[in-house]
Amino acid sequence: MGRMDAGADLLSRHPGLLGGKGTLRLRSQEAADVTDDELTVLVRASPGPGTAH
Repeated sequence: MGRMDAGADLLSRHPGLLGGKGTLRLRSQEAADVTDDELTVLVRASPGPGTAH
């Protein structure tokens, strides 16, 4: 799954996390509904340090 797909997939299930263009807002209320597996997929798909977006 690519970066964009991972983010879109997560936001389709948890639209309250959208904080703006390219920004996730992970408040404790919404975070309780996000699984560890969902976060793992998103983090693994994110660019590393020094990577062009």
